[in-house]
Order: sequence, then C-alpha cells, then structure tokens
Amino acid sequence: MPCSNENEPEVLLYACLRLRFAGGALVAWEFERDGETVEVEPTGPLVATLGNAADVLVAAAIAGKGILYLFEDWLQPHLESGELEPLLERWWLRFSGPFSTTRAAVTCPRPSPEMNAGRLDTRT
Repeated sequence: MPCSNENEPEVLLYACLRLRFAGGALVAWEFERDGETVEVEPTGPLVATLGNAADVLVAAAIAGKGILYLFEDWLQPHLESGELEPLLERWWLRFSGPFSTTRAAVTCPRPSPEMNAGRLDTRT
C-alpha cells in the first residue's frame, strides 16, 4: 500500500525494512524537499547489514513484507521491472550512491611492506 500523503513522509506508519552498518549503527531514513530535510528512525520487522544482506531486504520488499529505503541505483532494476513501486519520489534525495574512483591514468601505489604484514604477498 503506497503512502497516502505525498506531502509528508509517513513511513513510520508502515513496516520498514532497515539497514545497519557493519559496526551496528542503524541507517536513518532521510528525506528532502524544497530545502526541508526530515530524518526518521523507523522500526520494522527486519534489519540487515549493509552489503550482501541488502538483497534480503530487497527480496522482502518484493514479497510485500514492508517498505525499503536504499540507494536508487540498487533498486532501479526492480523499479523498472515493476517488482517494486516508488514511494514519496518528491522527497527522494538525489544522490546515486558512493562510488570508488580515481583520476584516469593514475597507477595506485603498491601497499607498503608494513601493510602486507600477515597477508599473502602476491607481488611477482
């Protein structure tokens, strides 16, 4: 069932599927529109650790077990297929997610011997 009011995030009225960081901190749900930011700490039937366990939350959302707050890029295939339906789009943060990048043509330095201590040395 979609949220009834596009003017305010009413997510606390629904079963929320939550993420937590590896250190144990729960990910707050943050919404923004027209300069107004709202942060909520929802409760729900399932909490999973960010990473591979996020797939568990996506599967639970597809099965109708609750609503999910996750990076749009991670959800895009399921939105396009119709498995998931977007909620509160006017409140979505326009941030596609963290990406690991570097300048083109930059060679990453090899780890120092101190960093390799205790690990298999794969250098030739």
